[in-house]
Amino acid sequence: MKRILFTLVMLVVLVVPMTPVMAQDGSSGEDWSITGPVPDEVIPLKFENGEANEDSCNIPGACWFFAEAGVLSAARWEDAQANESAVWSGAGDVQELLENETADLILPETGYMQIVGAGFDVTCGDYSYSLEPSEDHVWFLNLRGLHDGPGDRNTVCHFSNYTPGAVLVTMYAIPVHASAFFSQGYFRDNVENAFIQKNCGATGCSTASMLQSDINDGAYAVETAELANDVLEISLVETNTVTN
Repeated sequence: MKRILFTLVMLVVLVVPMTPVMAQDGSSGEDWSITGPVPDEVIPLKFENGEANEDSCNIPGACWFFAEAGVLSAARWEDAQANESAVWSGAGDVQELLENETADLILPETGYMQIVGAGFDVTCGDYSYSLEPSEDHVWFLNLRGLHDGPGDRNTVCHFSNYTPGAVLVTMYAIPVHASAFFSQGYFRDNVENAFIQKNCGATGCSTASMLQSDINDGAYAVETAELANDVLEISLVETNTVTN
């Protein structure tokens, strides 16, 4: 399958809710913050055999979010139709370039949202995220939507404090049986693309930061990335996920 990669302008399954431990009001770092019911510790999602998803994931601290095969977007309609875990990037309700001062978009029930930009604020349900911009740097925020349940469990996300035309949002509305994890290979391709497609200007981005968050239980992980000798190197900054 041919994956769709992002070129940005001026940029810079079934899962079961886990029981949070000692929920607090949020967490923060030097250039990021999460406000909401964020636990001190969360047991990450598991396979049926009780093992963390490390056999198809090598992103440090984030194998509760990423896997292969996982959710992605496909450049060709035929590829998306053949893969229940894929959305077609050409559909009108899949990608949105934020061109106004504020925006409201849907984080799909049982699906995902990926937000790419220099910096932005977004509130989805009980959780608010603030990612601060810096020179030659790009942010990736990936969110997991609410698990399936009765009624409409789509979540409205409100965006603010960003440069119009410089934030790209992709929404992945995927059936519950095909949405357990987000594709690691697809995600890594998009992060690497941020370095080589001159997203931060003529010289390209020199660093990237990534934050994954599950709005079901407050699990999160933050990483940084650099492209060294054409090899994407990802380092864990912080996570509240723990193993048994």
